[in-house]
Amino acid sequence: MGSRGRSIRLRIYFLVAIPLVALVGLLAYVAGTTINNAISLDRAPNLVNATAIPAAQFGIYLQAERTAAVVYLFQPDANNLAAYQAATAATDKAEPAFVAAMNSGGTTGTEDTAGAKAVSSLVSGLSQLPTLRNGVKARALSPLDALGAYSQGITTQIKLFLIQTESVTANSQQIQAVGLIATVQAREQLSQEEALLSGMLATKRISTKNRIAFTDLAATRQADLAYANYILSPANQAKFNAKLAGSGFKFEKVQANGVAAHRGSSPADTMTRFEAVLTSVKHPPGPADTWLGETIVHAEDIRRPLGIGHQYPTEAVVQVASFYQGSNLLIGSKKRIEGLTLRATDAEWSHGTGPEVSGPILSLVMAMTGRKAPLDDLTGDGVATLRSRS
Repeated sequence: MGSRGRSIRLRIYFLVAIPLVALVGLLAYVAGTTINNAISLDRAPNLVNATAIPAAQFGIYLQAERTAAVVYLFQPDANNLAAYQAATAATDKAEPAFVAAMNSGGTTGTEDTAGAKAVSSLVSGLSQLPTLRNGVKARALSPLDALGAYSQGITTQIKLFLIQTESVTANSQQIQAVGLIATVQAREQLSQEEALLSGMLATKRISTKNRIAFTDLAATRQADLAYANYILSPANQAKFNAKLAGSGFKFEKVQANGVAAHRGSSPADTMTRFEAVLTSVKHPPGPADTWLGETIVHAEDIRRPLGIGHQYPTEAVVQVASFYQGSNLLIGSKKRIEGLTLRATDAEWSHGTGPEVSGPILSLVMAMTGRKAPLDDLTGDGVATLRSRS
């Protein structure tokens, strides 16, 4: 829907910049809105041009450097070292333009507080590159450790895109942006797969640990793609847009209308309605692991404040933990637990390297999603770090 003359329908561009190994794609969307919403929505082109595109372009150099680092650590010969040094030189050459863009008036004058914090994290993270590079050249890191270290900055870019999406007034294109950012995450997982596979092929050797890591990356990518495909399907877009339009483009009202539609005339009536759908096969967007996660996490959100204990099947909670350990989309659990070892004391499950966080598997899952109260159930040198990220 475009504007004509002085129509109250204005054409604006919405955001998503996709960092790929060989491509930066700007996906621009046209959203119709009232004049009041347009005052907020005119920030979108600035967010894209001033911040998202430069961040995505610089991400390409980091991805290339990451692949070269992993290959060198797998097969540390002169040719691979030269390739790594060439990749670092290319990153260094691109860095000034990236930093200038992040400090420009277009960025500082457009980002909200959360976006500005994400931008600051991106820029400050560059100070860690010399230490990381020295570790690679000295072969003081394992290929998987280097892969994880380089990936931290790139996942911060994806977080920035999500923050930018949330900061713009709600409109019928916003759910598309979330779906497209799911493809950003999936393609970043694909880039990590490429780096790891390139290293394994260079050395012509695949250890059990590396095979498991590669499988985890592939599984996370598939989950993100499934989520994106679900959100971006025409039927689901139409359904969401109808609800959003009917609620005045306010997410809070969409949720309030949903509660009102399912709430009974009394607590007993509400319970009756709930019991009537216990065997329903309807589900929220995304792959099955996300449904299971929502069932367990949101049930605990209700039960814990009320003091209602519940014993979930251990295998189900482990399944959710294994999914969340590799997912950054919306929940951000992968980034939240980076550099930490999580170890369940009541199940056969552990993940990561670094200072340990141990405790019941359910409390670990809740902490992975950013809940603060379950942190009191956990022990170890890494708890303080995890708490600071919640």
